[in-house]
Order: sequence, then structure tokens, then C-alpha cells
Amino acid sequence: TKGTDLFRIKGVLRMAHARDKFVYQGVHMIMTTNFEPWGESEARTSKLVFIGRDLDQDALKKAFAECVATPEGLAEREQSLRFQVGDSVQCLTDGQWLPGVIERRMAHTDSMPQGLVAPYMIKLEDGDSVWAPADEDAV
Repeated sequence: TKGTDLFRIKGVLRMAHARDKFVYQGVHMIMTTNFEPWGESEARTSKLVFIGRDLDQDALKKAFAECVATPEGLAEREQSLRFQVGDSVQCLTDGQWLPGVIERRMAHTDSMPQGLVAPYMIKLEDGDSVWAPADEDAV
């Protein structure tokens, strides 16, 4: 809603479950993002810069603070999940519904995109494991 008031944004984020830094930069509402390796002696910390007009500094700080991966926040997110380990579920995979069982909650593996934590890791009947990108009731 404030895109036209943002003249320039730039920063580096240290993200949970990411080996590289998340680099973002933008002008107004056009933004680019990517992961880049940390420098050997670079401090692994997040840095945010916003240049604009009539920006609410407190609201920006609050919004980013809510994104920080704290043990309390992760526990709250896990509490909101609908299924428990061992529950039987149906997974839409490659256009077909397959039965499976929840084997882990709040899962991350090296084969997943950097920074992603999936709500569930599911073991399918054929023995393969897949991760669910979201915990949604809609099809």
C-alpha cells in the first residue's frame, strides 16, 4: 500500500534454514531478490534500508520483527497445524491423490529451497517422502 512512497529498498537477510544470505533491492514496487553466498569474513546479520516519504518506521520495524524465527514463534506456528505425526492424509502429487502418513511437522531438508520450512513431511504408500508446501483445507 506504500509502494509509491518507497523510493529505494535494499538489504540482506539472514534466514533460518538458508546457508546463503537473502539479498533484496527495489525501486518503488519493482523488486529483485536472490540468495548469494556469505563472504568469508562477513557478519551473518540482517540489514535493512528503506528510503522514501511518509514511511512509518515503527510499523516497518514491527512487521520485520514478526518475521524473526524465534522458538516461541515456531512453536505457535506448529500449534496451528491441523495434523499430527502418524495421521493419515491424502496428497495431491503430480495431478493425482495419493495416500500418505504425516512423518514430521515443521520440516526442512537440504533438497528443499533455502529458507523454506514445510508444515509437513509425508511418507507416501510407495515409500517416497514429499513435503507439503502449505497446510490448507482448500483443493
